[in-house]
Amino acid sequence: MTTGKAHPDLPLVEAILRGEEDAMREVYTRYAREVWVFLRHHLGDPDLCAEIRDDVFTEAWRSASKFRGEGSLKSWIFGIARHRALDVMGRGRAWVPLEDAAEAAPAGDPERQALRREAVEEFNRALRALDEDHRSVLLMAFVGGLSYAEIGRALGCPEGTIKTRVFYARRKLRELMPEQGHG
Repeated sequence: MTTGKAHPDLPLVEAILRGEEDAMREVYTRYAREVWVFLRHHLGDPDLCAEIRDDVFTEAWRSASKFRGEGSLKSWIFGIARHRALDVMGRGRAWVPLEDAAEAAPAGDPERQALRREAVEEFNRALRALDEDHRSVLLMAFVGGLSYAEIGRALGCPEGTIKTRVFYARRKLRELMPEQGHG
């Protein structure tokens, strides 16, 4: 791990390195949901995402000594998740759309549910149309809540590159999404 100013995640990583299972449980509790959502946007299948999510945390446990403290533990874990997702996608797994968020709309308003369902479907189509680099930075930023610097460290890219990718990804999404009529 790097020397100098101690990273706030280092005590947790050091506890993991000492084999303290409570430390790994804490990491899982903090980040498992966000990692699953990130994977869901890439892979679609909820059961597959749960399996890959667990693989991500197993890998983090096994390779905790590789965490250098140059970024956050969260960004490091998202980097592992992205690599796992790319491995699965490279094996020919089809992208499956996200579950319909319209089910979360209040019951009794079928028109509103239909509009929300349509918006979710259009967003899924637009997200699928992005290349992997652009889709990943958007998901890491907006699903994972990572800063541009953290995403850059996770992907091995300069922060400026990440800012540019997010800019172009958001612009491409706007082009791909029809107007929502918010008059």
